[in-house]
Amino acid sequence: MLKKKSSRANSPPGVTPHLVREKVSLTHGDGISCLALAHNEDNIILQFLDHYRAMGVRDFIIIDDHSTDNTFDILSAQEDVSVYKPKPGSSYQVDKVAWRCDLLDQLADQKWVLLPDIDEHLIYPDMANRDIQTFARQIEAQGAQALFTIMVDMYADKPLKDHAFSGGTLTETFPYFDNPSHSLGGYRLLPPAKRFLKRFPTPPVCAYGGVRDRMFFNEIGSASSLSRWALRKFAHLGRALNPNFVEKQTNAFTRWLTKGQFGPNPLSMTKLGLLKWQKGLRLSGGPHAVSENLTLAKTTGAFLHFKFTRGSAGIEYIAKRGQHAGGSVLYQKILGQGDLLDRSPFNQGSVVFEGPGSLIDCGLIRP
Repeated sequence: MLKKKSSRANSPPGVTPHLVREKVSLTHGDGISCLALAHNEDNIILQFLDHYRAMGVRDFIIIDDHSTDNTFDILSAQEDVSVYKPKPGSSYQVDKVAWRCDLLDQLADQKWVLLPDIDEHLIYPDMANRDIQTFARQIEAQGAQALFTIMVDMYADKPLKDHAFSGGTLTETFPYFDNPSHSLGGYRLLPPAKRFLKRFPTPPVCAYGGVRDRMFFNEIGSASSLSRWALRKFAHLGRALNPNFVEKQTNAFTRWLTKGQFGPNPLSMTKLGLLKWQKGLRLSGGPHAVSENLTLAKTTGAFLHFKFTRGSAGIEYIAKRGQHAGGSVLYQKILGQGDLLDRSPFNQGSVVFEGPGSLIDCGLIRP
């Protein structure tokens, strides 16, 4: 049974221990809500809103995390957006879990919610013919409480340092993603660490891979023949999302065997992008995992992930700000390999995104 937090239960509408509402949506409560955190997103925020509006979202809840550009002004001008700001002294690094969970407890108990980042566009099967409310009803009818979602890094055929968005659409500017079957070290399903699973049991397996993993962290070239066999046999994207006892053992064995190639804490590309919130749930940091056992839908989704939209200056800013995991250690590591920023991520395994079918054909989405 979920434990309800008394410190969060009695907050008045529009106020939580760490946030205050600056502006309320005129459509608040209409259908599925989309909750996201924003910091200096004025170059892509309208693309984000348009993408989710097209799938039927009419209620956005956005936390403006100390933006210094035009993000707050843009959000405040949108009729379907409620805008929150942190109270003085509250920061992303310390309070990001509370920001989301407090609002979800207050506004979305027993409701389906979308939990993307601003640079993430959800893709799900047959989305041209069914809106997000219909999709949620269909997976709930099958007993699902959450949608397993893989983050798919998108990129252009130009040096990463020149990946900057200046207009048009994001998929036109960054049309490519990695085919998971092209490289043995591509996208793979493996369990997180045991200590993590004890606190956050859903999902029991996570997706790893993508272009950042390929360029900056992957050392598959040093893999033994046994490691390569285990990855092919037990870490492919068709593996069970709710593994049985034997599958759990082979998953754990493969994780242990491949630590030398991917490290003990590889970059997770998993999100629970759509889930039915229950008061008292806790997120693992971002919406990568939750504190209770939830039933995952048999189908899956993907987030088109537009991480590089401000060139090398954007990466340097994230690393200097130090608000991401471990003081933005992953971004500092990327900058530490600066010569790689001069390379294009395009290779023989690059695929053009042409709709949900592109991801289904590669196995990144299960229809």
